[in-house]
Amino acid sequence: MPGMPPSEGTPAPQPPRRRAYFRDTIIGVEFLPGAGKHGVPEDSIRHVLEHALVSQEIGEDPERWLFLGPDSAGNLLEVVVIVRRDRSLLAVHAMGMRSKYRPLLP
Repeated sequence: MPGMPPSEGTPAPQPPRRRAYFRDTIIGVEFLPGAGKHGVPEDSIRHVLEHALVSQEIGEDPERWLFLGPDSAGNLLEVVVIVRRDRSLLAVHAMGMRSKYRPLLP
């Protein structure tokens, strides 16, 4: 019955487990000259890559990833990188996050 304690021998219901994800620190990123055309400095791009709230594959051949996250001042940015054959990253796009990406945020 509702409101009654579970009978002895019956385990109490447990809250759902939250999934935890581990993210390696991203080092070794290079920058295409056009990546900064919207005025986002390289250190801000690195900050987004290391503290992304969202990372999502957006293309193949070449493999491309979208990262959404804050710069060191808390401004939300969008960054696109190409993953090279040797798995190193090439930043090709960075700008203030557009509203179309807001639904992807946690």
